Amino acid sequence: MWTFVRALNLIYPNGLASSAALKIVNHWVEKLGNNPKMHDKVEFEIARPNATFLLKDELCEYQELLSVSEFEEWFERLNELTEKLIEGRSKGSIKKALGKLDRVDSIILKYNEKLSHPIAQIERIKTIMDFMTRNGSRPFCILARHGFIAESLIRSIVYKKIITQKRISEFKESISTVADMFSRDTDLLLSEKNGLE
Repeated sequence: MWTFVRALNLIYPNGLASSAALKIVNHWVEKLGNNPKMHDKVEFEIARPNATFLLKDELCEYQELLSVSEFEEWFERLNELTEKLIEGRSKGSIKKALGKLDRVDSIILKYNEKLSHPIAQIERIKTIMDFMTRNGSRPFCILARHGFIAESLIRSIVYKKIITQKRISEFKESISTVADMFSRDTDLLLSEKNGLE
């Protein structure tokens, strides 16, 4: 549970008064405690980490929890945060995350070219793990956050009947995902292997 609380502390907007942030995070923890089956829906059902087209409606449950000024500050901060992320004006921009991921391939290749002495391999693994934490895991988390933001915005425009769920499904099916690429690569590898036998 402590890891969950720490994670929630990372998804409310910076600059929010600590008293308001504490109330919000405690509310999220209580909400999850009352609905443990929602552990995989935190971004959509428990927490409100970004603005959507339904933000005022989504924040109604917090009006009794927060003072008027805390509520308005949170509303403004969520809008500012979401706008900065979408426009790429923050440390957590998509462009910066992708830039770090681009470095991963070149560094991995560099380390793979080194001698394969057993001690060198252990040191290489430690170095690669450290590098991947900084340049692989963190950017991946940032990109996942952008995915959650996009999904919450999409859900809100479907709810407002601006676009249909059918159209959104068609759009999503047109996007090539990592899972699609993995599946294609696996199929290709298996077909090549079968051709060699």
